[in-house]
Amino acid sequence: MPRRFSAGDTIKLQVSDPAYTVSDWSLSFSLLGPSSLIIEATEDDDVFSVTLSSTQTAELKPGQYLWAYRLTDGSNESFTYRTGAVEIGPNIFVAPAPTPTATLVANLEAAVNTLSTKTRDNVTVNGLTYGLVDIEKLYNMLRNARADLKAEQDAMARASGLNRNNLIKLRFGRP
Repeated sequence: MPRRFSAGDTIKLQVSDPAYTVSDWSLSFSLLGPSSLIIEATEDDDVFSVTLSSTQTAELKPGQYLWAYRLTDGSNESFTYRTGAVEIGPNIFVAPAPTPTATLVANLEAAVNTLSTKTRDNVTVNGLTYGLVDIEKLYNMLRNARADLKAEQDAMARASGLNRNNLIKLRFGRP
């Protein structure tokens, strides 16, 4: 099992142990963390095969997971065979749903634009109505919401190991 993979990746695992033959035992694989997943292994010659499809892993939430293999014999005797930990990162090929803060920023930007261009006399944001006299208040709300959104995005970047402060800046050409 890899130490880390991203949601949406296909993971193929094989287990072979002469003490636990495919003909006498069955194997299941379990992931437990922010989400969970249990898969029954298939038999491939004398090897147990476990495939976590991209569809299955795409549903897993990012975070730390415990994994385990469980062996069961014909008399339903079961025991945990191997265990470990894995970190599952976000699926970077799927755009995340906008956060409530991002939605608020978009709504405030649209409201400020509507009032400043005098397209309408008033706008509604989060159930409250604002007029042209309230535009300074909307600007302050927008500034605060943008700061909150940046903090949210920075926290997500740090959590995924993509801290913007750790990026290397390259410059090509003459200094």
